[in-house]
Parts: sequence; C-alpha cells; structure tokens
Amino acid sequence: METAQVGRGKPAAKQKENPRLKKLSGWNGLSPFSRAVLSVVYSIPRGEVRTYSQVAKMAAKRSGRARYANAARAVGTVMAQNPYAPRVPCHRVVRSDSATGNYSGKGGKEGKMKMLKKEGVKISKNRIDPRAGGRARNMR
Repeated sequence: METAQVGRGKPAAKQKENPRLKKLSGWNGLSPFSRAVLSVVYSIPRGEVRTYSQVAKMAAKRSGRARYANAARAVGTVMAQNPYAPRVPCHRVVRSDSATGNYSGKGGKEGKMKMLKKEGVKISKNRIDPRAGGRARNMR
C-alpha cells in the first residue's frame, strides 16, 4: 500500500466510512478526525503496520480534509484513547523510526510487541524490521 499523497489544492475524494464501524456504540459522537483515523487503522491488515504519519496522510485522503495530513501526533492521541481496541487494532501503528512506540492497552509496550509478533511482524531490539518480508510497509 502506498502512502497517501495529499495536495493543498483540490481536496481528495471523500470515502465512505466502514459500515461495521458505524454500528459501534458511540461512533457518531467521535470527532470527524477520530473517525477518519480509526477507519484507517481498522483497515490495516493483520501482520502489517503503518506509521503514525502514514495513518495521518491516509485519514486526510479518506476524509477529504488535507489539514489532517500532518497530524501524526494527533493520531497518537486518538490511538491512546481508542475505545474500540482490539477491534480497531491500534497496536499496528508504529513510529516512523521503526520503534514500536507506546501502547495504552493491556501489557503496555511489551503487550504491543507480543501482539505484533503473534501476527507475524518481525521485531528486533524493540524495532520493526523493515525487511520483514514486506510486512512493515513503507517504513520511512
């Protein structure tokens, strides 16, 4: 999957939210940014990861709001407050330097690494191995 490219001119086409997510309790009470981010994270396949920056760019493309493209830190905040874990797999979002980053769920950072390893993501010295058979896509 390529990272989303968002320009400043013409807004990207807005994509519909996943119908499964719209059925979750409290979904409509979330901000448009949170819904866009959680929709992107929900679509990350098992055994793959995306960076906070990639998620921000993809949320911008998905929502048609270019200003989201540089909101990697805000993505981290949404992940820390994810009310739908593990259904929305925030453990699949990592830092751009290949470090696993923080995890507010069960087990903290160690729990995050354990889940990623169980899904087949290669981790060495608390970092995602970008040569892990294409699983850690587009790192850096």
